[in-house]
Amino acid sequence: MGELIHSVARSIRFVDDAAVAKETKLGSIEEIGKDDDHDETYLVSIEEAVEPLELLLPEIKSKTALAKQHAKMYHNSLSLDESSSLALYSMEWEPHAECLYVVLNATLRSENRTNLTPWYLYLKLIITALSRLPSVHMTVYRGIQLDLSKSYPKGSTFTWWSFSSCTASVDVLQSFMNTIGVRTLFAIECLSGKDIQHHSLYPNEQEILLNAGVRFQVTAHFQPSNDLHIIQLKQLEQPSSRIHPLTVVPRTATERAEEQRMKIEDPRAYNILQFREEFCRQCTWYSSIQLREKTLDEEHMKIVVKKMKYPKFNKVSLSSCKITLEGIQVFVDDLRSNTIVEELDLSSIKLQPSALQCIMEALSKNTTVKKLDMSSCEIGDDGAVYVAQFLLINATLADLDLRFNKIDDTGLQKIFSALCENTSLKILNLRWNKFNVSGVNSLVQMLKVNYTLTVLDLKDCGYMQSYGYTTRSSWNDIFRIEEAFNERKVPDSICYTGKSVIPLPEAPSQATSQKYSRDHSASDDQHSKRKTRRTSLLSRYTRSRSPSSSNDQSPSRRETDRRSSPRYSQSRTPSPKTPQQTPTSRACVMQ
Repeated sequence: MGELIHSVARSIRFVDDAAVAKETKLGSIEEIGKDDDHDETYLVSIEEAVEPLELLLPEIKSKTALAKQHAKMYHNSLSLDESSSLALYSMEWEPHAECLYVVLNATLRSENRTNLTPWYLYLKLIITALSRLPSVHMTVYRGIQLDLSKSYPKGSTFTWWSFSSCTASVDVLQSFMNTIGVRTLFAIECLSGKDIQHHSLYPNEQEILLNAGVRFQVTAHFQPSNDLHIIQLKQLEQPSSRIHPLTVVPRTATERAEEQRMKIEDPRAYNILQFREEFCRQCTWYSSIQLREKTLDEEHMKIVVKKMKYPKFNKVSLSSCKITLEGIQVFVDDLRSNTIVEELDLSSIKLQPSALQCIMEALSKNTTVKKLDMSSCEIGDDGAVYVAQFLLINATLADLDLRFNKIDDTGLQKIFSALCENTSLKILNLRWNKFNVSGVNSLVQMLKVNYTLTVLDLKDCGYMQSYGYTTRSSWNDIFRIEEAFNERKVPDSICYTGKSVIPLPEAPSQATSQKYSRDHSASDDQHSKRKTRRTSLLSRYTRSRSPSSSNDQSPSRRETDRRSSPRYSQSRTPSPKTPQQTPTSRACVMQ
């Protein structure tokens, strides 16, 4: 019963009505893959290749696991992933409309090229696998349960845009087709068929797979019976595949790079090739673009911005990179219209004023970047002007890091002035910048009108670098900032010197500030009184131990003085709590 079910299901692959019913003129499909983004896509594992297809094919993960298990035994000259792509293509499951080969071929025949976007990784893998197999020149067969004799007149040429499954055995085809009823059989003389019998889950079918985009010519018609039509086709030679860049591709990124290195004599071009190979390999394993301490010029940045268009890479880090002005220009040209990147790290990049201006202008037009790290970029007061202009225009940035940028009062006033009108920024880090009274005034004024900013980091900013040990004038400025935060009546936090942002305490009022001064004054008075009393006691004790002629006194005289001293007598006085105790002299104690 299981074999019968498989036979019934598999019959559809060799009698696919939609694939051969009519020639489809899809000029857009001829250009498939000419986009450099997909041409630069290296081979990935079969699991990664089908990941974008999960929404289209709900069972694709489980079927991929079965295909890979089969490929472990039969992959032969192909890699495990390449053989798995062929096994997965040959698989049938229910519902039939959700089989991979059904959906893929329908997409290839579609006029909307954008529908192919999630298929590129898989197409790259399966066509690479087919290119590794030897081509066979033989007659293969394919059928359909319709009369297509009028649709394929003798001498006409046409293109099958989808992959075409054929069999090398007429008996196999006849077992799949009905023996009665109208039907058409295609006898195809192929030049570049690929024998996938050992990679298919159904090896007894002797499947020969024809690549997509192959052209044919009708050479003859036969009609052995009233309900059977035989159309003879011949594959036409063509200089290259109709699916341009998806043909013969090296099996791995290393092989591809090695083939290109053999043709390169320019050291700079060789360096760019190495960077592209390393970068693309990194992008295969990570979900963000991470480049640190690299030297990037125009050609390098062209490679980077291509990857920035993929939905997978919404985080980009260029921290500590040395980027030329030409490279920055390539970067900002893409950044203006980029709708993927949400987090951008440009920290520790020494930005010239012209470069910073270009970046800020591009970000002003960007609508997706929400987090921007520009710490240690040596922005200074001149660069702060461009940052302020950016904050006036941009309406999406929520987190801005400007640590270690040597921004003084002038630049900070520009930024705070821009934040008076900005309604998107929620987190602002200004650690290790410098501002004094004028900067505090601008900050307080901004806090009175800006109700969006909720986190402000002011650690080590000028004279407010020792929270709790500041001067009285600094405390007054701190109270002013805290009062400005509290007056907004929104959940806020602020940091002056802590290792991280700490919750904002309740802002002291003027009365509290005065009480703080009075408490400290009272404390000073008490301390002074205690000090005076200690001095007095010490003086009395010193006098009692310093007789007028200490050097000439005899031991008996010294003993008499000690007995008569107030300290001695007081120390031996009985406690009031023990009245029954009899007073004793030192002589009695000594006895």
